[in-house]
Amino acid sequence: MNTLTKKLGLSGLLYFAPVFVFAQGLTEFVGKISEVLNAIIPLIIGLAFVFFLWGVFMYVTKEGAEEKDKARDVIVYGIIGLFVMLAAWGLVNVLTNTFDLDTATPTDIPGIPN
Repeated sequence: MNTLTKKLGLSGLLYFAPVFVFAQGLTEFVGKISEVLNAIIPLIIGLAFVFFLWGVFMYVTKEGAEEKDKARDVIVYGIIGLFVMLAAWGLVNVLTNTFDLDTATPTDIPGIPN
């Protein structure tokens, strides 16, 4: 493994460490993962859509066959990215509904006393 992969894996583990520590059980753990993914997935879906549009733009503006093949690959990768992200979002929603998890934001958020 290269060092970049190790650094990304370690930073991801450290980022999600509080989720593992504060999770009381399976349903709370799945709920925490659901909250994190529901915050991140729309951003990634947007990036995949922009990647797809960039491929379409490249395909329309390029003239050579080799350049059009590269643009077509970008379009295909963008569609695959959209499919994977929508499937992940659907899986999170299925898990949330299966375990009957409450994903509502709490109304009594603690604050600093005056």
